[in-house]
Amino acid sequence: MPCSIHGQLTAENSPQYFTSEEAPERMFKYNPKMKLIVTVRNPVSRLESEFVQMAIGRPQFLTGESVDENVIDPETGEINEKKTLVSKSVYIKYLKNWLNYFSVKQIHIVDGDEFARNPVKELQEIERFLGVKKFYKKERFAYVESRGFFCLQRQEDVECLEKGKGRPHPYINPYLMQKLKEFYAPYNEELFTTFGKRFNWN
Repeated sequence: MPCSIHGQLTAENSPQYFTSEEAPERMFKYNPKMKLIVTVRNPVSRLESEFVQMAIGRPQFLTGESVDENVIDPETGEINEKKTLVSKSVYIKYLKNWLNYFSVKQIHIVDGDEFARNPVKELQEIERFLGVKKFYKKERFAYVESRGFFCLQRQEDVECLEKGKGRPHPYINPYLMQKLKEFYAPYNEELFTTFGKRFNWN
């Protein structure tokens, strides 16, 4: 990564950092004043999305072809918290580790679902959080019907995320959907209370 010059901000992106036990302390030692941006989405939607990715790219780590077989403990009939497919959506569990080193004011939580619907609103919030000059406007984005989300408008061209994004989610029967919602509800509430933001994850 090239060095920053005066007036620039350096940003780095890695989804693996979020769940790492060691990363928060290492990053704090590197720069205790840095600002962190964390994108989350409806926990059940995140679980569905990862299930699809695993089914396509890492099927050996799944315990069956349906979501039920991968999240329900066959002995208890309850949600299996030990499954990483389940636990990765318990955002507050990982954020508590980050809060051991960084303050709430240093962490900006982005609602990934709202970002998909209204990227300009979320990006403008990020601009305010970082204290940078306003750049993002509505005309910088175009909704691409075939992809089902907004893409960046670059003069004559529209730049979208890779084709793997926007895949259809698997079927989850209503009973399991309700169990998942009930399982995540108290963790979501703790997240909302801790960061003073509430997302529509009903």
